Amino acid sequence: MRFSNDIVIRNLLEKQADQNPDKVYMQQVEDGGSFTFKALYELTNKIGHGLQVVGVKQGETVLTMVPIRLESVYLWFGCSTIGAIEVPVNIAYKGNMLSHIVNDSRAKIMFIDVSFVERVLKEIENLSYLECLVLLNCREEQLNSFKVTTNVEIRLWESFIENVPNTQPEMETPIAYSDAACLLYTSGTTGPSKGVIWTYAQGYENACAGASYLDGNDTFYSPFPSNHISQKLFVYRFLDTGGKLVIRNGFSVRSFWRDIRKYQCTGSGLLGAMADFIYKQPESPDDADNPLRAIFLVPLIKEVNEIRKRFNLKVYTFFNMTEICPVTFMSDEELNKNQSCGLIREGFEARLVDDDDQEVPTGKVGELILRPQEPWVFMRGYWRNPGKTAETWQNLWMHTGDVFYKDEEGHFYYVDRKKDAIRRRGENISSMEVEREIIAHPTVLECAVIGVPSEYGEEEVKAVIVTMNGQDLQPKDLIEFLKERMPYFMIPRFIEFVKTLPKTPTLKVQKTSLRENALNQETWDREKAGIKVK
Repeated sequence: MRFSNDIVIRNLLEKQADQNPDKVYMQQVEDGGSFTFKALYELTNKIGHGLQVVGVKQGETVLTMVPIRLESVYLWFGCSTIGAIEVPVNIAYKGNMLSHIVNDSRAKIMFIDVSFVERVLKEIENLSYLECLVLLNCREEQLNSFKVTTNVEIRLWESFIENVPNTQPEMETPIAYSDAACLLYTSGTTGPSKGVIWTYAQGYENACAGASYLDGNDTFYSPFPSNHISQKLFVYRFLDTGGKLVIRNGFSVRSFWRDIRKYQCTGSGLLGAMADFIYKQPESPDDADNPLRAIFLVPLIKEVNEIRKRFNLKVYTFFNMTEICPVTFMSDEELNKNQSCGLIREGFEARLVDDDDQEVPTGKVGELILRPQEPWVFMRGYWRNPGKTAETWQNLWMHTGDVFYKDEEGHFYYVDRKKDAIRRRGENISSMEVEREIIAHPTVLECAVIGVPSEYGEEEVKAVIVTMNGQDLQPKDLIEFLKERMPYFMIPRFIEFVKTLPKTPTLKVQKTSLRENALNQETWDREKAGIKVK
């Protein structure tokens, strides 16, 4: 057995507070606030006692809705101190999406920043289980105005943690590594968001596999929200190793290198469009003069080797999703020879299959399905959703919903989300591959490619594009650029230019929103313009 209960957050934090009491564990960019391991240990113990006072028991859920600040970490640890399950809420949620998570979680208490409380109060009549709101960064006069609007108990953060001890709360049953550490709600594309039951073993495996190149001597720059595994993974890694986190309230291209240099960060990560944003910044003579030594890059972009050379850093990549842990890994050294997601890690089984779960030949695309050899390193299931859990584990294999192909040496290459793959007149098209070629145009900052219904059956390709600094780009000029770079059937028929793309807090494009009114008046049609590509 690889795991013991020593890896649960409560026990790791106790160890660090004992061994490294005065070492700074995390620091906030915006105001410079920080916590040593000892100070964090004592605060999270107070949170645990406070939760016990209001009746929260081991295994029960606690909602949190806070910015990307230090509280996004200490609230999670505070819940974990008594074995409660944190439920971090995406701070962009409102209305029905917010109500769904609050109700589905069955949580009775919610820690919430005052800037978001009006959203909850607007939905209060629809919330069946919520009994108490604890407001952070709230003034007394604000609190009184909120109390008038609801019968739900509302109290200040300061009152919640006063008059409770800072010693570790007692537990009737020890927290086990197989227990739930948090619920992470995934974006709903075909239905309401589902709560992934993320275990302590899963968190620890994420930390060890996804950040193996960073240790207790490193400082990690984290602009990731608490409802995303990119934050959880590195929070866990540096709790285990004793390294330092530098937390910023959201990713900023302009602030990235300034923050890296100011706080002497040696590690960070770039997700999705972040890498393109960084790469497309004007080159500077001091680009390579920075303390950053390693980043994770998911997914890889074509310019990965240029990024490595220009900024003098090492790049690592892997395949991961909320429901699992990193199952592939590619080191910086291996990237010289092969720009894939890597080989399957030891301890996991993987297949690429068709719609009937039959394995496809090497070199052919298929959905990635997985099985771990160690228990609890994948999710326990979807919260209160046994039907979706069983569907995902069809034939006792975890179905990722992602399409890959594999080469003769066993390297896996990501193609697309199964639902984002486009079928045009008998041809399967990867939206990601089309996006990569469009982004190669010097005027294009970012783009998203989707499939739209075709009058000929199946789908047509549409590109939604943001240009650099709002520069003008004619659709016909882009088509000419793409003719030399991709097969004719992949060249978009429809093009729309927009100022911004709808995104999640981690800058992942929300393609569902783009599909809602895909063929609008702003959409240019290549066929109507009389432009042929074949």
